[in-house]
Amino acid sequence: MYKIGIPLLDNALGEGFPDKTVIILSGPPGSGFSIFAQQFLYYGLKNSEYGLYFTSEESPSEIVQEMKFFGWDLERYIEEKRLKFIDAYTPRYQSISREETEEGYWSWDVGAANQLRVLFSEFIKEFEGERCRGIIDSFSYLLRVNDFGEMVDLFETMQLSIKKYGGVYFFLVVEGMHEEKIISTIYHMSDGVIQFKINERGSKIERYMKILKLKRTIYSSRLIPYRITDKGIELETTERIL
Repeated sequence: MYKIGIPLLDNALGEGFPDKTVIILSGPPGSGFSIFAQQFLYYGLKNSEYGLYFTSEESPSEIVQEMKFFGWDLERYIEEKRLKFIDAYTPRYQSISREETEEGYWSWDVGAANQLRVLFSEFIKEFEGERCRGIIDSFSYLLRVNDFGEMVDLFETMQLSIKKYGGVYFFLVVEGMHEEKIISTIYHMSDGVIQFKINERGSKIERYMKILKLKRTIYSSRLIPYRITDKGIELETTERIL
């Protein structure tokens, strides 16, 4: 099992996620689902696992700085080649600014979907026999700029690779951006779905997550309240989720 690193949540999920699992994280902007994914990734790196991070909306250096805010320093793991980025953002930025690609990160202008297809296959084979965690941030970008049929094929191909080589991979989807048919198809194909929600109660913002599905796991079906702190995602009280 792949523990999340949030003890109360690991208990609610039955000690974490099973190996060879593809999980959709969905939520609106500001809900913290990307922070949750980064926290999960960092916990694995800190415990001698490997990581793979596909980014289409920020540069790797921006992600490194953002995660450092929470105390999650990635530089050591990049140097040790235990964390690898697939950078689909920089080529788009370069086409406007004409600046050089950030040294040390894989990147070329062949389209984000093709870049992910080629490098994901290459990297996941390198990690064979190792525990690995991955983030696809964001799958919504790929769904927005590519044919849906092509994305279904890519999703299925990546899923088969994960079943073969192992690991737990989060695909991030922005809530409200896609048609219901698209979301239903991706949810159906995945091994797990965790939704992140925001409610306004008076002048207070409340956040909670809900596990819609998670194969090969006994998990809590209750709403799981959480807050975003300078240490990442922290749960509220135990009595409301266990």
